[in-house]
Amino acid sequence: MTTVSKNVAKEWAKGFLAFLVAIAGAILMWGSSRIAGFAYWFGTISGVVIMAVGMGYSREFFGLLIKGDLPKATSVVMKEYSMKEWVKVFSAFAAIFSGLCLTVYGYNKDWIPISIGIVLMAGGVTYFWTRSRFYQP
Repeated sequence: MTTVSKNVAKEWAKGFLAFLVAIAGAILMWGSSRIAGFAYWFGTISGVVIMAVGMGYSREFFGLLIKGDLPKATSVVMKEYSMKEWVKVFSAFAAIFSGLCLTVYGYNKDWIPISIGIVLMAGGVTYFWTRSRFYQP
């Protein structure tokens, strides 16, 4: 692995973990809102601190994304390690199947899995559409 790909992987991992830490802080605040007394205050303050730390680390990540440095470096690394065609086809099939499963699961329950399922299915179908003979760029 080259130093560029190591740095790109490190930045993406830092951003993803910062996002998870911010979510964990919000979940801690939400969970402690059902408790009374000292535990309520301790959980809420701890959640705010954890969420603030996660958001502070994610600020740098979003700054790199907005400036375009991270997407450019990611595209260079992806060109270096280009996927084989069978991996692309498998990923498209997996996206369509998982999107279908999420849509069926969310039917009459919630709109979030249905929305995610539709986006996944659209991504998989778009992959096959752009490789068909009917596609006119």
